[in-house]
Amino acid sequence: MNSLVRKNKIDDITYHIYFIGESNSGGYALNSDASFGELDENPKVKIWDNINNDGFEDLDIGVNNLLGHTGLSNGVTHGWELQLQDKAENLSKPIYLTKCGQGGSVISQWGSAGAYYQSFVTRSDGSKTALTGLVDKTCVLISFGINDAIALTDTTTWYNDTLTWIELVKSQTNADIIVITELMANTSEKIAINTQIDNLVTALPYLEKAETSGATLRDSNHWDYSGMKTITNTMWELIK
Repeated sequence: MNSLVRKNKIDDITYHIYFIGESNSGGYALNSDASFGELDENPKVKIWDNINNDGFEDLDIGVNNLLGHTGLSNGVTHGWELQLQDKAENLSKPIYLTKCGQGGSVISQWGSAGAYYQSFVTRSDGSKTALTGLVDKTCVLISFGINDAIALTDTTTWYNDTLTWIELVKSQTNADIIVITELMANTSEKIAINTQIDNLVTALPYLEKAETSGATLRDSNHWDYSGMKTITNTMWELIK
């Protein structure tokens, strides 16, 4: 009786999860660091085909996890999707994933008329249509601001433009929750962007921040295999 009462009610939820932003939303963690079986084709996570925009397919890291992502290519690296497979194992239904990030991008490239945003809309329109009537919860996971910190973008400008962008993303995806990572605090410019991320979380009731202080790095601007897992675990606790 007690085990029935305590059954985890999220087991039957169907999630549609978007990754969007800069290179960390695609993932720069090395596939060569993955453990046995983690790179196998996995039917528990279905990823949108960003090239043909015609349906979901089983996630196969190294084959289809970085399609259409500027600056990164399949075969070498991965992002949050690797650990997302672990979360999907506890669900009775697959997780549907739509990746929309673009490496090296800054907020000025994500205006509503720009190529990056329009690519996102194409992927979102297609995946939403394919999932009509199937999704219980839509979540957007964002990594953004590192390239603007490097470019010395004015932080007030970054805040205003990113606020507008997140509101557009919310409207396009009908997201129930959006999570944005804080940046690695290894430069004063990134710390300044982190302050604005906190301000965004205050301003937008559906936006949460994923703390990343415990996530390990591959280089000064990218999380590694273990770091990506740590961040995915943090994000999952926020969205579930």
